[in-house]
Amino acid sequence: MEDWDDLRFFIAVVRAGNLAGAAKSLGVNYTTINRRINHFEEKIGFPLFERLTSGYVLTPDGENLLESSLVVETKMAEIGRLVQNKGVEVAGVIRFISHEPVLAVLMPYLMPFLEKYPAIDLEFLGNTEVNNLNKRDIDMALQITNHPPEHLFGIELCKIRSTLYGAKTYLSGFAPNAALAEYTWIGWEKRTEYTIIPNRVREVMPAKVRVATTAPNEAILWEALKAGMGVSYFWRFFADKEPTLSRIDGEQFTHGLWLMVHHDLLQVQRYKLLFDYVIGIVRDSPQLFDAFEDNTAEND
Repeated sequence: MEDWDDLRFFIAVVRAGNLAGAAKSLGVNYTTINRRINHFEEKIGFPLFERLTSGYVLTPDGENLLESSLVVETKMAEIGRLVQNKGVEVAGVIRFISHEPVLAVLMPYLMPFLEKYPAIDLEFLGNTEVNNLNKRDIDMALQITNHPPEHLFGIELCKIRSTLYGAKTYLSGFAPNAALAEYTWIGWEKRTEYTIIPNRVREVMPAKVRVATTAPNEAILWEALKAGMGVSYFWRFFADKEPTLSRIDGEQFTHGLWLMVHHDLLQVQRYKLLFDYVIGIVRDSPQLFDAFEDNTAEND
């Protein structure tokens, strides 16, 4: 066996059960993994999978190869850890972008990472624009979106929800069953590309709704909401903890929390360490972001 990558692609398909899932887990496209598996089978001279409509199922030869492949995978991971521990000190800047509420929740959990790698400097950029990743002004992004950019390597860590909220002092002036048209709404500046309010909210909002306040980012919208300037959608993981706010009956929206990075940066140790660390935080503590399983259609 000359190329460990052949086994890596093989194991990914076994675990996913199909090419699409394997491609996503490896951060490559469908065509690449299909080509790699076909080439691998040609090279070793026997088929590894049965191509069924339900997915890829191992052949007897494939099952035999899998056992040895998993041993190689374990050994490669051990070698990687040895190299990591014996190498030069991990150092450098990581420019990390996310939503202000996400960063507020995440900050305390990042302290152990910084203590373990004191030569790594985290530069936080508290806005929700991911366009700068294209320009390489940003290294890594933790974004709430249902449409992550295809050119980046991304993993959806969980599903989160947004719901309509208002300050208790503001809502006290309305009947409990007030129509949505009666409220004043807090909106977003039109230039804001990544909005907290999905496109479908426009269908929920009454045609003649009054938008008296607009905000350029979540931090300002949050303060306007608490000040009683109107109602707005906000993330449940954050707003449910605020005692001065109340939920309002209305449609709830589902979003993905995506961790994204440039493919090539994952070959650099400091980025890979942070990427894996953030994945561990969210998956080990799903309550942080009110995470839940969702099988319904995605919201815009």
